[in-house]
Amino acid sequence: MAFQLRHIDGSIDGLLTYAEGRTLSETQMQTLQIEKRPQGTTEKILAALDAAIVHAGRRVRALASLDPALPRTVGKKQLPATLGGCWFTWRITQNAT
Repeated sequence: MAFQLRHIDGSIDGLLTYAEGRTLSETQMQTLQIEKRPQGTTEKILAALDAAIVHAGRRVRALASLDPALPRTVGKKQLPATLGGCWFTWRITQNAT
């Protein structure tokens, strides 16, 4: 369960990074590896997830006025996407939690 909660945090961060037109940073790549390791108390994991969702809300509000057709790329292979596609994927992630 801890992995899934940490993964939600990282997935939201990654999708919003792509939506902002950026690639994942080295820190974000390291976080992907760390999330696989069982560590932290339930309270710490939930607090980190809560903080990530609050931060994500700020980022989403900053993106809300942009054209959803803006081109974006996703992942190591820089697959073509749009801001709207990133937004849609983020909403699916949110509804799954």
